Amino acid sequence: ADITLVQVRGTTPIKFIEENLPEADMLLLDNYPDVIRAIAQGRGAAMIDVIDFVGEHMNKHKIDWKVVETPVNVYYCALGVAKGNYTFRDWLNVALFELHRSGFINETWKQWFGIDMLYDTGASAYF
Repeated sequence: ADITLVQVRGTTPIKFIEENLPEADMLLLDNYPDVIRAIAQGRGAAMIDVIDFVGEHMNKHKIDWKVVETPVNVYYCALGVAKGNYTFRDWLNVALFELHRSGFINETWKQWFGIDMLYDTGASAYF
């Protein structure tokens, strides 16, 4: 294959690559810093993963990183609340709304992940 994808051993994108890009070569490494370093050094062309979570590592290399506009997938995390606990659910929804509305979520995301959210969920009054 003309493309070598660099991935973290044991992560979910590997199955996706095997099923959808069977001709692609893969370089499997043990952790994200090694994957980002390998791409920065030219040992691989790309990675398929949750880019938001590797921004901190990408920022350590002076590379013109390109993130494709069309994602393979976008997923959202959630908080589980016991069935019937409407008081806590409603309080949590208001608290999350306020965290989004105030900009705290975006600021904290950038602080910890090193890049802006690629797909900002924004504040939504869903309560």
